[in-house]
Amino acid sequence: MSTKKIKLLSFDLDNTLYDNRPVIKRAEDKNKQYLAQEFARQHIAFNFERFIEIRNELMLLKNQSAHSENWELENLTYLRKKVLEQFCQPLKNSAEITEKALQIFLKYRSQVKVPIEILQLLKQLKPHFHLVSVSNGNCDPYQTSMGTYLQKHYAPQHGFRAKPHQQMLQVIKQEFDLTPENILHIGDQVETDGKAAENASCQFFYFAPFEQEQSVSVSCNELIDHLNL
Repeated sequence: MSTKKIKLLSFDLDNTLYDNRPVIKRAEDKNKQYLAQEFARQHIAFNFERFIEIRNELMLLKNQSAHSENWELENLTYLRKKVLEQFCQPLKNSAEITEKALQIFLKYRSQVKVPIEILQLLKQLKPHFHLVSVSNGNCDPYQTSMGTYLQKHYAPQHGFRAKPHQQMLQVIKQEFDLTPENILHIGDQVETDGKAAENASCQFFYFAPFEQEQSVSVSCNELIDHLNL
């Protein structure tokens, strides 16, 4: 498919525009630290394995969401809150503790380190295309250095179906008054990003600069070349 008609670039966030592994680890560690303190304060045994069990159970339901009524679990913020609600049930003021634990996680979830090469890439692309982000995760890009380059952000927290469902790309098409061939979706997961683009009849570019064998600058140059800039 020709790239000449591309007018909008939609970027996945996690592991596409930054390495998400240290971000998630820190957010999880801060979340666990706070919960451990609250359980200790109330002299209740802290079993984080139970937290993981609950999360795995709800993640399984999430992964079955395409064939059930559980699609709201595709909103990972909602899913985490449900996990916290169950895990914190033994505590007094469990609703308050659940909400604070959630906000701690979300705070650190958006503290990402975006490589200078990625920021330079976005700066180079911005005069030529509409730039938006389309993510299944719960990072807020407007709390990061990427925010100044992105016109809009789409995620399940806004009421949309998660990729590989095509809904977010379809909404972009409508809001920007574009045809599918005008949209190039860029991401690191063929199973979600690639399939979402296929389902929406949009173009897709595989972009995974944080895999071990990849170089961020090389990956950025490959995208620039693909766009004939």
